[in-house]
Amino acid sequence: MKVRIIEVKNSIFWQSFNPSTPSISLSICKYTIMVRFKNRWVLFQIVHEPVIDPRGKVIYPKTQFEVTDGMISKTIFQAVEENYGQFGKGQGTLSVKWFNPITQIGILRVPRDFTNMFLSALFFIRQIETIPCSFQILHVSGTIIFIQQEAIDWDRRFYIKEQSEAEKRGKKIPKQCDQKRE
Repeated sequence: MKVRIIEVKNSIFWQSFNPSTPSISLSICKYTIMVRFKNRWVLFQIVHEPVIDPRGKVIYPKTQFEVTDGMISKTIFQAVEENYGQFGKGQGTLSVKWFNPITQIGILRVPRDFTNMFLSALFFIRQIETIPCSFQILHVSGTIIFIQQEAIDWDRRFYIKEQSEAEKRGKKIPKQCDQKRE
């Protein structure tokens, strides 16, 4: 008796047949190969580096940060490759799921097994393209729901702080920013 194993779309079939008899029996064994990639979600903030004006005064710019998700991902990959070489470059993918250029807060997805490697690479980043800045890790979680809740809290605190500063200066805040979320 001979056995032949056939794999078709994640299902394994084995066929047993006897050369002396014309009958062929086909047995089906359904093995679905499922691998779940576990991730960590990172809430980060990009902090502008201070600028020193000609009089020697340190100024923290409050301009809108003009970077895209792709620029951030590319910079992080370059930092991982620079610090960990080809080993680091081959350890999974990362993606920026959300970035708010006004509050400069974003959500990053990294592989769970190599979270520390990606987070330590963020520490060494000092610029995105030509813009001097650094990364600050605000929260790390295993689910995106908790990261989203934390991002909402950070945004809420940011807008409340901006509103109080604007009121001190005497500027009126648009109604859409004035409403409180419950």
